[in-house]
Amino acid sequence: VQVVLDGVVLDVGELPAGGSVRVSPAGRTGRPHREVAGEWHPMFESVANRRQELFGSASQAHIDDWFGASVGASFLGTVISGNETTRGFVAPAGIDLSPLVARGDAVVFAWLPDDALVPSLGRFTPVRQRRSTLLRLVVPAAVPAS
Repeated sequence: VQVVLDGVVLDVGELPAGGSVRVSPAGRTGRPHREVAGEWHPMFESVANRRQELFGSASQAHIDDWFGASVGASFLGTVISGNETTRGFVAPAGIDLSPLVARGDAVVFAWLPDDALVPSLGRFTPVRQRRSTLLRLVVPAAVPAS
């Protein structure tokens, strides 16, 4: 589980089913969400460029950290806005959570490796398959009582 509070990505660690944890930025080290997105951006570009080659390339750029890449992709809008070198990427509405973090909302990311919340729609059993789930929960900033 990772939580974004005040624009900082905090690693909570594993949380068992039914468990709970109180998260506070005090005493925790984290990285700004823009830095996390910026760290993943070169890898995304490398993988996307490799798709344009007929037989791949010697670089063999691929993504192994699906959870980290998913969190980075959730804030890609902070990297691509106004940047001419990233014109091949778009941040569709609903995927980019940067505007929500900018207004003060918190975001909770929970990764369920090798688990799916819904049954497969396939009517066959594939030889190879990988099913993991990313839950993204946006918690609105508290509105002061008037």
